[in-house]
Amino acid sequence: LNRTRRPPPYQERQDVDEDDLAQRGEERYAAEAWHDHLRRHRSVLVDLCQGQLRSQVRCCECGCASVTFDPFLFLSLPLPPGLRCGGVAPIEA
Repeated sequence: LNRTRRPPPYQERQDVDEDDLAQRGEERYAAEAWHDHLRRHRSVLVDLCQGQLRSQVRCCECGCASVTFDPFLFLSLPLPPGLRCGGVAPIEA
């Protein structure tokens, strides 16, 4: 399924701090992370089913934040209680 013939060696991506994110732009870091993922993983499943998740962790002591962009295949979402099959519920940010 993978269309990548010779995937490059894996290189772990560094977390991005808020200052770098503000300076270069969040979209740029997200695009670079997705491009790195596609260099190793190119398939119909990636094209149709995978996405990218942005996560942020903030230190409680110093307030420093780290941002990462990771690919996902499955994304679990909480459902409101009482939602019936075929029902509709708004998504809140």
